[in-house]
Amino acid sequence: TRELLIIAAGLSIQDPRERPMEQKDAAAAAHKRFIDPRSDYLTLLNIWNAFHEQWEKLRTQGQRRKFCKEHFLSYNRMVEWQDLHGQLEDALGDLVTVRLNESNAAYDAIHRSIFTGLIGQVARREERNTYKGTGNRPLAIFPGSGLFDRNEKPNARSRRGDEADARGAQRTPPPHVGGYQVQGVRADQPPAKAPSQPQWIMAGEIVETSQIFARTIAGIDPMWIVELAPHVCKLTHSNPQWMATKGSVLVDEKVTLHGLEVHTRKVDYGNINAKEATEIFIRAALVEENLFPAADSQKRRPPESSQGKPTSRELYESVDEERPLPPQYRFVAHNRAVRQKIATWQTRVRRHDLRDVDHAMFDFYAKRIENISSLHELNRLLRDCSGETDFLCATEADLVGDADLSYDAHAFPDNVTLDQQPVALSYAYAPGEEWDGVTVKLPVGLAQTISPASVAWAVPGLREEQIAELLRALPRTIRRELMPFPPKIAEIARDFRPTGPSFLHDLAKFIHQHYGLAISPASWPADALPAHLRLRIEIVGHDRKTLSAGRDLDTLRQQLEKPKATPIGETPAWTRAAAQWERAALTGWTFGDLPERITVSESNALPVYAWPGLRVEDGHVCVRLFPGAEAARRVSLAGFQRLIELALQRDLGWLQKDLRALVKFDLMLVGWMTGEELQTSAFESLKRHVLPGELLPALTQAHFNAAAESSCQRIPGLAQQLIDRLTTILPLRQEVARRCPPPPKPAAPQKLTSFGQLGVAPPAPAAQVRGYATITADLAALMPKNFLETIPFERLNHLPRYLKAMLTRFERAAQNPLKDQERARQVVPYLDALRSLQPGPNTSAETRAKVDEFRWMIEEFKVSLFAQELGTAFPVSPKRLDQHLQLIRQTA
Repeated sequence: TRELLIIAAGLSIQDPRERPMEQKDAAAAAHKRFIDPRSDYLTLLNIWNAFHEQWEKLRTQGQRRKFCKEHFLSYNRMVEWQDLHGQLEDALGDLVTVRLNESNAAYDAIHRSIFTGLIGQVARREERNTYKGTGNRPLAIFPGSGLFDRNEKPNARSRRGDEADARGAQRTPPPHVGGYQVQGVRADQPPAKAPSQPQWIMAGEIVETSQIFARTIAGIDPMWIVELAPHVCKLTHSNPQWMATKGSVLVDEKVTLHGLEVHTRKVDYGNINAKEATEIFIRAALVEENLFPAADSQKRRPPESSQGKPTSRELYESVDEERPLPPQYRFVAHNRAVRQKIATWQTRVRRHDLRDVDHAMFDFYAKRIENISSLHELNRLLRDCSGETDFLCATEADLVGDADLSYDAHAFPDNVTLDQQPVALSYAYAPGEEWDGVTVKLPVGLAQTISPASVAWAVPGLREEQIAELLRALPRTIRRELMPFPPKIAEIARDFRPTGPSFLHDLAKFIHQHYGLAISPASWPADALPAHLRLRIEIVGHDRKTLSAGRDLDTLRQQLEKPKATPIGETPAWTRAAAQWERAALTGWTFGDLPERITVSESNALPVYAWPGLRVEDGHVCVRLFPGAEAARRVSLAGFQRLIELALQRDLGWLQKDLRALVKFDLMLVGWMTGEELQTSAFESLKRHVLPGELLPALTQAHFNAAAESSCQRIPGLAQQLIDRLTTILPLRQEVARRCPPPPKPAAPQKLTSFGQLGVAPPAPAAQVRGYATITADLAALMPKNFLETIPFERLNHLPRYLKAMLTRFERAAQNPLKDQERARQVVPYLDALRSLQPGPNTSAETRAKVDEFRWMIEEFKVSLFAQELGTAFPVSPKRLDQHLQLIRQTA
């Protein structure tokens, strides 16, 4: 009461501080000692205390006036303040219940009392000297206030510091005044350093001049609004949710004062909306089995490869072992077992006519539980039942009605054997989700070597449905030839055994062999099979963690492959095996015989194997361990060839020296390539011819020596054989190139000699024989600059015949260009097909060989068309070309 009488009287008069324009700096310095940086009300209290501390000492009126003048205070206003304070004190003296406090009041006590009269004049800090008041109106701190921040505008770091201070101010109530200036401020006491502006303030008055100013302000605790003014506050609730850590359904409660957010907290939703809180508790705590926090709960974990939030069915499928629940919750374990049985059945038979088991479980609990939204209330219900919790145990009929939950376990096994190795299967019924259907977990080593087609055919129970969907997806003209479907579906599901790299290719081949109907794998659209009929593949590492997952094994293999084949999922056992077997920077076969496969470790009934192989790294041959046999064989050929090359280094050096005789062809190469380029290409061609083209059955010393000896025996006389062949080829090539027309030059701009030439098109160049242009392209395709590197050594003997056919065509095309064009049109479709069949990085060796064979069939076909008298190396015709093309497309 003592402090409030002083402050109330001070607010009722004009501000006693004077600020003459000619002495404003001196006045500001004098007033600074009175300022309390947290509250303008305490500033008034400090002025009062400082003045009255000297009041008794200064006996005369002149001395008191002098004191006020030195401190830039109005003597008359100070006297008015004192008189008004006396009147208020006398008025309170008549009230027996109100007494003046003898000790200094705390900051909270003073400002809580003031706040009860200023409820509508609170504001929250937005930025420096700017606040948001009720009604979301912006307020500015009056520059004369002690809380006004006169520092320069802060940088980003300072703003972050202010925000941190503001958050701290919001969490921590304003400090008590304690021994600060409320107890009495000495005039010579240095002022304290001002802290950051408070997050919340109340204003004695709000005035609008150039902008809306808040005057006579003080920092407050926003909780005072909730405690002292609940009648004007508005409560809103949002986002109710079950929180296992709190054991209750909580909701966010937001308190606003005239649109200004004051406070948010979580409260018990059961006290606000008991019915909805019970529904949330049943769904989140009981149906989803999230009764307890994650560390101690029985909540199931979804598979590591799952995307998004799985339903309870996926959760059940991923459970390895369950921790025991407290006895009173045995109904949860019972219901879990019932639901797991339903989920196991539904993932196999995929019945769509059943209601969702989660909804059925919710309805079951909702009929038996009312007004329960916390673990405490559930425990009380279970205690009132004297431990008899059978009324919460569901049966199969409660959840799925009269449905028969039996299925063929042989058609839908828990594991299958692929490549003589058992692998686990898991089932999920989640239409539209990434993990829907059957998931097969392949060890990384098996994933590198297994046939993708055999993986797609792994589950017996899916086979008939897979074939039915694929037959129905065929074009109508093809589909009609396979009618009726049922007997063929049964026959294919019984006899079809895919083993190749493409499931659709093997199926097309099976249909062609058994029903005489030629089908291309491209006849099926990409989405011919729904997701649940295409097995989902999880590739797991040696530590049983998922490395990648998807429904395309080839794509997953590409994701696992790296430029340097570092073993995937490397373990200490793999590291030990690598230290024992791997070698680097080899210059010869100094490592003995390599086994076909080694056992890295045997644990969890899933042995880990590794395959030794030879890899070239930065020009050096290294022995490395690979997770699959196919990967080891794929890279070992280059390493094997490099070791043989090192063993035959001297002989290959003599071979390269003999190729210097190619210099005699330099004049024939002018305008095409250099002599050095010819010698380089020739050496690479002969080296490829000498070195083995296939990897031997085993990486042993004996096989290596035999291969090196065989390669060495092919070197003598090889250079001269190549020179003899080029002696025939290069002159013919030069003659063909001489007859080919040069590329057309851009027409020079025509010089105008008269205005009459304007708008007249220039004369067209003489028409060229179409066949000549075709021969130019044929020559460039047959003999590019690196033709020795692209054409096998054995096929060089055929080049003179192909070049002579071009020369013959030149002569006959000049005599009868129309006939030449007619024959050329027969070749064009096959040239276009050849361009579309260019092998990619993932093309198999078999397909590459067939495409290469198709190329030489086209060359022989040209000879049969344009120079039949030269003869062909083998029979060729459009029919044979079409058949070979169809064969390529079936194997691609």
